[in-house]
Amino acid sequence: MKKNIWFPVCVLVLGILCASCNTSTSPKPDIWLPVTSLDQLDGTWKGVYQQTMPVKEVFALLGETGDDMNNMIVMLGDMKVTMSAETTFTINAQAKTTSGVVTIKLTFSEGTINFTWGIIRLALETYIPDAVFNDKNHSVTMTQDIPEDSITDEEIAKLLASGIQINQDGNKIKIPAGTILDELYGEIPLGIIPPEIIMTKQ
Repeated sequence: MKKNIWFPVCVLVLGILCASCNTSTSPKPDIWLPVTSLDQLDGTWKGVYQQTMPVKEVFALLGETGDDMNNMIVMLGDMKVTMSAETTFTINAQAKTTSGVVTIKLTFSEGTINFTWGIIRLALETYIPDAVFNDKNHSVTMTQDIPEDSITDEEIAKLLASGIQINQDGNKIKIPAGTILDELYGEIPLGIIPPEIIMTKQ
C-alpha cells in the first residue's frame, strides 16, 4: 500500500473532510448501482465539504496526551475551527493510474484566537512551510498534490469490493466511509474514518 507523510492535522482533515455535497439540479432521483469495473470510475471526480468543530475535538482525535497538550487545550479555550476541503482525483482506467489534488483551509475563530493566533501560525509554519496564511481571518490554506501513480490489480479488486456505487447517468459516485483515500492514496492513520462521499464527474 502506498503511503503519504502528512502533518497530523492535515491527515485529520483529509480523514474527516474528504466528502462533497450533492449539487445536481436534476429533478429525477439518483438510482445507485454497484461499480463492477474500473472503467466506470474512469475520469476526473470532484467533491467539496465544510465542517465546524471545537478545536479541542481536533486534539482529542489526534490522540495526543501529556501536560503540554493539556495546557494547550486550556489555552485555546472555546476556540472553533472551520475545516473545508476540495478534493479532485483522476483515474485512468486503461493505464491503471490515479492522481489528485486536495486543497484544505482551516479558519480559526472564537475562544482565545486573538491572543493565540501567533502561536498557532508559528506551529503550523514549522510543519507546513508552503501553507498560505491570512492573518485577518486567522486562516491557513494548504494544497497537496498527489502525483500520478499506478494502482495494482489487488488494489483495484479491493476498491471494487468496497461497495462503491454509481448513479444511472454515470456522473456521480457514492463511496462508503473510509474507502477512497485508504485504497488509492494510502492508509489513513489514527483510525479516522471519512464519512460517505458523493463526488461528481468533471
